[in-house]
Amino acid sequence: MVLLYNFVIKGNNACRGRLFIARDFANLKPTDKKGGNKSIRAMLWFMQDFTICIVTYNNAAKIAQVARGITDNIPDKYSYKLHILDNNSPDGTLSHARDISPHIELVQTGANLGFGRAHNRVIAKTPARVHFIVNPDIYIDGPIFGEMYEFMLENPDIGLAAAGVCSLDGELQHHGKRNPTFLDLFIRLVMPDRFQKRQARYMMLDQDFTGVFDLDVASGCFICARTDVLREIGGFDEKFFLYFEDADLSRRAKKVSRVVYYPNSHVRHEWNRDSRRNIKMLIIMIKSAMRYLFKWSFGGIFARANPKLPE
Repeated sequence: MVLLYNFVIKGNNACRGRLFIARDFANLKPTDKKGGNKSIRAMLWFMQDFTICIVTYNNAAKIAQVARGITDNIPDKYSYKLHILDNNSPDGTLSHARDISPHIELVQTGANLGFGRAHNRVIAKTPARVHFIVNPDIYIDGPIFGEMYEFMLENPDIGLAAAGVCSLDGELQHHGKRNPTFLDLFIRLVMPDRFQKRQARYMMLDQDFTGVFDLDVASGCFICARTDVLREIGGFDEKFFLYFEDADLSRRAKKVSRVVYYPNSHVRHEWNRDSRRNIKMLIIMIKSAMRYLFKWSFGGIFARANPKLPE
């Protein structure tokens, strides 16, 4: 059993369990290859190279395109599962993601759990060594999942890696940031056209975005993470319903690993900035900002202990 564990979980990625999968999968009947054999489906689940999670809320208009972009751009040599968790959307988001790929698992949470709490459900259970956190407004045009998976295996000191993010028109979006302070957040909210030098520093514009460099904050719109690091730090702090959960996650991850920007592949991001157009989302953002600041900047009034993942 120990030898099997070392081979499957700790072994070289190039051969990790794939001999077993190829042998047993080849022996299945055609009807079984669509998922009829429960034992083989369970084995394929256990042997996954990586998992991907998207948390949705009222994303019916785009989820099918997003999901197809992911599954169409992952080479067959990788074993993976795409989890789409819907936070009780009234627009029937999940109905638009059915029958796209056997690699997709759809889950209705039954309530609006928020971003981090919903993601934690998959983080707690994934059997994969690497886990991707992806927004429902991210579009994939290339083999970024395979590339970042291999990058993480080659760099065991890295716990979180943020991909390059572009607008739908191809313009680079600077989502990686330094740790936010009250002044930084106040400037960006109240005086976005002032103090450009300070804002440039906050957005790390002094860095070379053509190379790998260390970040303070990996944007939650697309994160590639080492699963054991996510579990060590307890996943997302579920006290953050939405906004700043990625800044908090990154800050805790940096205590046990590196958090970096990965420049070699990019995703396209339909950045709606709802907090600038919707008063309800603005209030949620301000509440999360204050929670973050009280936790990390104002003397640690809120506990900084790692949260616990669900059982």
